[in-house]
Amino acid sequence: MPWKVAMAIALVYILIPSVASEELNRVLMTCSPKCQYTATNCVLQSRTASGDANAGRYCRLFQRSDDVLTAYQCLVRLGLCTDDEYDKLEAAACGGATRKRNGADEARKLFYSAVDSIGEFCQKEFVRCVRASSVATVYKQHGRFCYLMGLSLDNFNFRTCLLRNNQCVHSEYARMNDSACMRSARKAASSEFFDALLLTSPTCRNGLDHCSISSIKALELIQAERYCEALHVEEDGKSAYGCLVESNRCEQKEYDKLKDAVCGGGRPALALGTIISCLLFFLLITSRFSFH
Repeated sequence: MPWKVAMAIALVYILIPSVASEELNRVLMTCSPKCQYTATNCVLQSRTASGDANAGRYCRLFQRSDDVLTAYQCLVRLGLCTDDEYDKLEAAACGGATRKRNGADEARKLFYSAVDSIGEFCQKEFVRCVRASSVATVYKQHGRFCYLMGLSLDNFNFRTCLLRNNQCVHSEYARMNDSACMRSARKAASSEFFDALLLTSPTCRNGLDHCSISSIKALELIQAERYCEALHVEEDGKSAYGCLVESNRCEQKEYDKLKDAVCGGGRPALALGTIISCLLFFLLITSRFSFH
């Protein structure tokens, strides 16, 4: 079944007829096909979002905080909606004025213009492949599209992922890759976690991908950009630290750099205790000298 037909069926099923749903559907139909697919996919993949949509609680789709992944993260950071499309959808669902965010960076604009020119099946596969790897997820979240298109890990290759099921053809991949790797497109905003990840060894990046894919909780936290929690996650008696460092997938210093980039510098409580101890020791010594 063509995905456009499947999407239409899903929308009819999810959105209960009402004034709010009519407006939301009207706005959704003005969005790009890649955003329409992303929106449907985000609702279908979340039990909470599906429940809100079925109950007509459309504004909660954009304002809920009980899900790990927010609507903005799912639609824009992981998906293929633009900031403008997200703002229009939120305004239609919540009945407010459309917000104006800062414009998308040049890298994202250039890359999305290429994505708009490829087939709908390939757009759908692109979203699936981004979610298939935690490293690919981080690259997409931070708009590092050239790194994303060239991503090659032991158990995941982004190009292979796109082409494997014949959803994308070589010319579509080439079009996206050329756009992503233009000199002007590589000037994305800096990100501490991305920068730290890029400085790790290929072995460590393979380890991060393996460990997060092996843990549903860790993968969800990375998709929600809660990287510090992901690096400390414990699930079924296993820990991220054990999987990464104790299993020799990352060196201790690599783990520390990743942690420091997103956790505020490691162990502030220990550092504070050390400072206080040193201060008390200094006061004790100086007080002794003052009596002689």
